Amino acid sequence: MVSVPSFILKKLYVKNSLKNIEGGYRLELKNTLAEATVISPVKLNVDGREIDPKMITVDNGKEKITSGEISQSKPVKFVVGSSIFIEVKDKPLQQGQHKIDIRAGSKEFGELSFSIQDNVQ
Repeated sequence: MVSVPSFILKKLYVKNSLKNIEGGYRLELKNTLAEATVISPVKLNVDGREIDPKMITVDNGKEKITSGEISQSKPVKFVVGSSIFIEVKDKPLQQGQHKIDIRAGSKEFGELSFSIQDNVQ
């Protein structure tokens, strides 16, 4: 299994996509690298605080699924050229820069992990 370095995975993040929405906030990942199948919950750590996977929703445009439900038997496809929106049900983020650590497991590449920093738009 090929391991993908975090500096390459950072390219998935759509800069300036971190936005407060009603009931929380969201960010966008756009796949410009290679097709992947997410087979474990997407995990987020926002400004040093671990987010409960039950509070995270993953939307690939075809289906919306709670992160905690993602598994080998209920995977999420992330095809090249598509976007995944990650929504967090939580209090809105304060204005300013935030650090977000993103982790997930994929069938093709194993554990994927990277960090981004962005300002709330």
